[in-house]
Amino acid sequence: MRTEIRVGHAGEVASPAAGAGLVLLAADGAAFPGDAIVQAAALLRGGGVLALDGPDGHELAADARSGAAVAVLRERVGGRDPFTVMVPSAAEARELAEVSAAEETLLGDPARPVV
Repeated sequence: MRTEIRVGHAGEVASPAAGAGLVLLAADGAAFPGDAIVQAAALLRGGGVLALDGPDGHELAADARSGAAVAVLRERVGGRDPFTVMVPSAAEARELAEVSAAEETLLGDPARPVV
């Protein structure tokens, strides 16, 4: 099985009675049983690549600490453009990159800009 998994958000097309939610699909379109969030987190922790399909388009996700996962992303998207790395805190950002005092101030802003 390929490492790419897709998570689709069904909220736009499902009625409240249908129980809109998330579904985790393998690259071949087969649905995984169980909680999509738990399975997606396990996939990322295991070095996999996750494709997210949402109302604003598609995003790819991987654990930035996994060289193999980042290599898969580079191969799939081509080029050497920088990736956006999302972290929950400035402290974690400092573990992955050099963060200036000005950038750290921006990271603490409630707007949560991309720095």
